[in-house]
Amino acid sequence: MNECFKDSTVRQNKRFNFFIDTRFTDTLYVLCAGHADCDKSDISSTVNRLHYYSLHFVLRGKGNLIVNQKHFNLTAGDMFLIHANIPTQHDPDPDDPYEIVWINFVGPYTEKLLPRLDLTADRPIYHFDNPDIVQKIIRIYVDLIEAHTQSTACDLKALSALFELCTIVCESKRIQVFTSKPLPTTSEHINKSLLYIQNNYSKKNLTLQEVSEYLNLHPNYFSKLFHEKTNMCFSDYIRQYRIHKAMNIMDNGNFYIKEVADMVGYADPLHFSKEFKKIVHISPKSYNKKLVF
Repeated sequence: MNECFKDSTVRQNKRFNFFIDTRFTDTLYVLCAGHADCDKSDISSTVNRLHYYSLHFVLRGKGNLIVNQKHFNLTAGDMFLIHANIPTQHDPDPDDPYEIVWINFVGPYTEKLLPRLDLTADRPIYHFDNPDIVQKIIRIYVDLIEAHTQSTACDLKALSALFELCTIVCESKRIQVFTSKPLPTTSEHINKSLLYIQNNYSKKNLTLQEVSEYLNLHPNYFSKLFHEKTNMCFSDYIRQYRIHKAMNIMDNGNFYIKEVADMVGYADPLHFSKEFKKIVHISPKSYNKKLVF
């Protein structure tokens, strides 16, 4: 059992699950949270289709996750999201069974929350390497479970914990993909290209050709190098960077969709809306109902 949980309420419980009443809000409900120190007997091979969302974190050990018949390996430091109404199965590894914690939630606000996490059914896992962040995540879960027996405001604690966890995911993913700081594993050319994109993403005609000329590299060589170092092709990176910038703009202001599109480099607001929905899985109008064409 993880050291943090050895000193907690669950130290004598292999499996611990409790229900939370957060009905004072009509936009987001935390249904329950829990902890399980699994063994071989917990392997069920049962496919579930939940009516809620469940954010899990692997404390130690290994496991297997199957979403829509697509297989993923789980290991310590992985956070994974189980989506509502999607066939999902997860089980501990028989030789090194995982210990996991989770928090389950549902509600209308999930439509806006989930795109921020960018944990889709095709990419449901995010791995945390930073030990300080891992300990912070564990402490959030421990505090939530302790609040079940020690706090008169467990409902508020549950919502706070959910938002804290989501914030950690959002910030970590954006720092990793869209950082303005040099990336230690990439070449100097790629660092310069990322900075160039950050300074010029609002240009309507920003192209691979333009960036490669700025770097004095052949376009074909730069394209291959960019894909090797970022795990994304140049056009996909530009598209995702612009959409993430659009989300930031909508989060912090009240603009027409055509204005947001223009600010992030799209001349056609309809094309922007299609690209936004392709990446975020909802339209910009749904993402921020204050926006209008």
